[in-house]
Amino acid sequence: MSWPPEMPQKQTYCLRRGGRREAVATGRQTALDGNGPGRHPAPVCPTALNEPQSREKVSEAWRPLIQLLQICWAALVLGCVCLGCGYHFAASSPVRLPEGMTKLYFEKLVNPSTEAWLEPRMRSEIRQELSRRGQVQWVEEVQAQGILQVDITRFSSSTKLEDAQGETVKSEVVLDVRARIFRGADRELIWRSGTITARKSYIGPEDGAQQREAQNDALELVVERLANRMSQTF
Repeated sequence: MSWPPEMPQKQTYCLRRGGRREAVATGRQTALDGNGPGRHPAPVCPTALNEPQSREKVSEAWRPLIQLLQICWAALVLGCVCLGCGYHFAASSPVRLPEGMTKLYFEKLVNPSTEAWLEPRMRSEIRQELSRRGQVQWVEEVQAQGILQVDITRFSSSTKLEDAQGETVKSEVVLDVRARIFRGADRELIWRSGTITARKSYIGPEDGAQQREAQNDALELVVERLANRMSQTF
């Protein structure tokens, strides 16, 4: 028998990251291997050595997709911000009346519809909108630099969509107005808006809460568009 004796080939187990065990063939060992008789260095898992490189490869493979998702998200956020700012600027841009006038007299508002609440509500909304955005002072006719007239040419609620049984699924409120401004001194027409339309859809029965909400939304929208039209003209 030769000395030192050869030990049979054996398998040992090493712990990988995550607690998994992996069998590693250590080959034939002798009793004098290691730092002393019967002592052997701890086996190293080959896969454990390769784990950092494997993770780096996976990260490199996913990096283009992650960058693409980040770009898409940034573009979406920027688009929403731009749209929000655009709406805000349009709804708050200052109104400049013709000839620099700031004193208006609201002469009349023609309301041919059967909705009695519409005329006083629209008067109030127009006054508030022009006061807020145009620094308009509402005065008596003898003091006015300009005279405002508004005509409601259409205010209706009609069926927009029906189901297979002919029942109304969606309805729509439509509000059309026209406005004119006359010079206070000689009542010469100096500005006209043309027809301004606001539409609001709703789902629900006639004379229900959804219809009233849509009517209010259409009124507020048409007043805002009237003020915007003034801003674009002067």
